[in-house]
Amino acid sequence: ARRVLRGLPVLRTFCFHDSAGRLKHQRCATLQLPPSRPRRPPTGCRAGSTCDTHIHNFPSHSRQIRFAKSRRQTTVASSSVFLIPSSTVDVAATAMSTRGNGEAPSKQQGVVAASDLRLRGLQSAATAVVQQHSVEPSDDLRNERSRASFDAAELAVFLAGGADKMQTKDRLLALAKGFPGGEKASRANLTREEEHVAALQGAFNIWEKVLARELTREEGLMMRQLLELPSGIELHIGMWIPTLQALATPEQQRRWLDPSLRFQIIGTYAQTELGHGSYLRGLETTAIYDRQTESFILHSPTLTSTKWWPGGLGKTSTHAVVMARLLLDGKDHGPHPFVVQLRSLSDHQPLPGIKVGDMGPKLGYHGVDNGFLRLDHVRVDRDSML
Repeated sequence: ARRVLRGLPVLRTFCFHDSAGRLKHQRCATLQLPPSRPRRPPTGCRAGSTCDTHIHNFPSHSRQIRFAKSRRQTTVASSSVFLIPSSTVDVAATAMSTRGNGEAPSKQQGVVAASDLRLRGLQSAATAVVQQHSVEPSDDLRNERSRASFDAAELAVFLAGGADKMQTKDRLLALAKGFPGGEKASRANLTREEEHVAALQGAFNIWEKVLARELTREEGLMMRQLLELPSGIELHIGMWIPTLQALATPEQQRRWLDPSLRFQIIGTYAQTELGHGSYLRGLETTAIYDRQTESFILHSPTLTSTKWWPGGLGKTSTHAVVMARLLLDGKDHGPHPFVVQLRSLSDHQPLPGIKVGDMGPKLGYHGVDNGFLRLDHVRVDRDSML
């Protein structure tokens, strides 16, 4: 190290000890020395000998400078001097922290602290070289934004549809941030279960505010978009309710639609199958009619007839619109929609003949419990066909 650093500016660290060998006031000072050749011990000063001189000693066990308190003397230790290059680092006194209880650290802790200072000094020159060409990313952003030919705030108002809508958006966004999972920066740390629960809480919080007339229905829809946290009720709102509104009779709507609007039951739409996506003529779930009991029997006869991917099916839904091929007296009448209750309204457990569950981890949409469904000769009444 002395050969390499010969003639370069150097840093030396001095740690002051008391007569018992403890660091005095737990304080070290880092001093910059002018370029010079490393100082050698005077003639006749051997390792371990006492010399009446001001040469600093670097004990081999700690590599720190010890000042004897009684007189000006130092002990020279062999192979213990370390020199730290520093052509760019400003030198200042560095105070080492004490323990939390106010006690002075042990000798081993003092060694670690001195070693840390040494490593920082070694790194400083390399850091200075890199910093000469380093650019702060925020500076680039400021420079690019300063060259814009339009006002960003005016553009935001234009895209929002006006100043009033912009104010509404800001108000709803601030409200959404207070919901569970509302802070988007923390969502990456949520487990699938935590995100699923947070998404449901956010959706129901919005719905309750709409029912309490704290928000209009339009504001509720806007707030769902701002929250950007899909939940297990997406298909309840987007497929189950619209299907009942479009295909159900007034009697069927009183049976299922009214409690759905009050979220007393949660529905989904089960069409896609493991072997058949949106190819409706290829669906394999069957529905046969039992004239004696005036009921339909739905069944999954093959593995590929398993309903696969419906949102909310894995954990949330109590009911589903199940698309099945209606076969009467051996004649295929094509796919028809049937309302099937999947889970008990008392304990949310699957009903007899229902095998339903969550699909497991996905690449995204962890708040949505996409699921699977198999039907084992499940009987529904005649009025369950929409």
